[in-house]
Parts: sequence; C-alpha cells; structure tokens
Amino acid sequence: DKEIYGIRKYFKTSLDLIQKYNINNVIISSPPHSMQLIGIKLKKQLGERINLIIDYRDSWNTTKIFRKNIWILNYISKKMEYLVLKNADSISIVSIAMKNKILNMFPNLELNNKFNIIMNGFDKILLSKIDFGNNTNNKIMNIGYFGSISDEKSSYRNITSFLNILLLFKNPIILNLYGNINISPKWPLILKEKIKINNNVSHKKALTLMKQMDILMLLHSESDGADEVLTGKLFEYISIGKPILSIGPNNFGASLFIQKENLGYTMNINNKKEMLNKLNIIYKDWTQNKMIKYNLDNIQQFSRQAQFNSFLKLLREEDNNVCY
Repeated sequence: DKEIYGIRKYFKTSLDLIQKYNINNVIISSPPHSMQLIGIKLKKQLGERINLIIDYRDSWNTTKIFRKNIWILNYISKKMEYLVLKNADSISIVSIAMKNKILNMFPNLELNNKFNIIMNGFDKILLSKIDFGNNTNNKIMNIGYFGSISDEKSSYRNITSFLNILLLFKNPIILNLYGNINISPKWPLILKEKIKINNNVSHKKALTLMKQMDILMLLHSESDGADEVLTGKLFEYISIGKPILSIGPNNFGASLFIQKENLGYTMNINNKKEMLNKLNIIYKDWTQNKMIKYNLDNIQQFSRQAQFNSFLKLLREEDNNVCY
C-alpha cells in the first residue's frame, strides 16, 4: 500500500517517542499493513527493550481484498508478513478464522501462543451520551443500511442480489441506505418507494437513525475471506438493540456470529429463493411483533471497553506506557 513510502519517517518518529517517554509497550494496528514493517525496524533497533503487539483488524495475505495478484509482489508481501509475525511478541486478531488461516499460511512459525482474539466493539460511553428519543413505530417495515455499498461486480459489498429480491417482494417495505452509495440510477426508478438513498451523516446521527429502523442490514458479497469478517459496524448494530439482517455467502463470519448469539436473521447471498423466503419470514415476524429480540445486558462483553481490558493483559506489567 502507499503508506510504505512513509515507513522511514514513521519509524524515526516512533523511535523518538519511545526513547523520550521510556515506552516499553508498542501496538501497531493495521491495515494499512505496511505500518507493521515499523515493528520489524523497532525490534531490530531495540530488541527485547520493547513489547511489540501487532493488531490485525483485517488480515494481510489470507484474503483477496489485500492479496497481491502479481506473483512476485505476492511473494514479497508474504515474506514481509512472515518477518512481522516472527518479530511480534503478541498478535491481536478479530476472529478464530483469521487465526487458523495465518497458522496454515506460516506453518513454520511458532505462533499459537502469540494469538489473542480481540474483536471490534461498540462505544458504550458514546451511546450513553445520545438522546435517542422515542422508538419509532413504523407503519411500513424499514430496513437500515449504514456505510459503503455498491452494485459493481468487483465490489465485495455488491447489493445487486438483494435489490433484485426487493423487486420480487410483494409487501410494502423501505430499504434506507446511508453513506457512500454507489449504485446505478436505475434502482430508484424501478424500486420506487421501496428504496431511499441518503447522504453520509455524522456518527452520532447514524446511531440515532439506526434506532428508528426495524432491522439493520449487513452485507458482504465476496466469499474469499468472508469467514474473517466481523466488521465494527456489526457491534454498533448490536449496541442499538435492533435485530440484524446479515446477507453474505455461507461462510460470512458476521452471519455465523449472529446465528450463534441469536441476534437476528441471515441470508445466503448466492441463493435467490432462500433470500426471498427469509425476507417473507422477517416481514411476517414484523407484522406479528415477533422479530428476534435480545437482552442488552448480555452484550456488554462486546463493548470496546471490554475489548480494551483484553488489550491491557498483553502489556508488560512493569510499565504501562504505550506507543500506538
């Protein structure tokens, strides 16, 4: 990635901070994955003087999104990741699937004891500061999607399959899209009142709008690497307390998580008949006030504050100064 050109500058700045403030714990989070190369340089310079924690919010070479298509670049990228993992004292990742794929890619490295699963989470402090007002009782079922979405074939968030299902769906429904919406102008014309396209909104406004929806939608269309995907948006949805509709391939990590925790509904994006049937089930549950519900007291483990506590366990106890 383009950040590789700034490695020398970032390394020098990091080294200056570590020496100035006597920092022993260093956390490097990615993507961009080139940032992890700073850790190699720091370890070479400082050795055991620092406790190096590398944090993958997305994996590096085990998923199509970041994997290099040209073999020589792919070889170099894997070699760099090998050195990063070898030099790390601890590795933070978001899912077991990510861990297993990294272990399979680098079988010659002793990594098992380095891994720590620390998921993305929601900010319960921010939520406590938002006045959500009264929960809206919608006369038409409203589905909310927040974030980037596209109908391009190359996109890993390709919404085309679901939009085609909306065309076939016979009952009144509204799909509300908020964020970076890159879809053909034809969809509003043919879906008419079934779709509303909105611009980006602030984070706080988005959380307020989520509360006004009947169900919140996640979507991932690329099967390669889908098992690793537990997006931060999933946890924000959970914090709102609304049922979640997760649409993706059968191996979509978010869908498996939602099934396990009973947080909503899932659809196989590659099965048109199943998608339509599931949408009819959701609509029936909505009309009968029987949509899946969950206890907010049971989701506190998914807060960022709880995840931060897991990070604290990785720090050297003799010095909690951290360079992040």
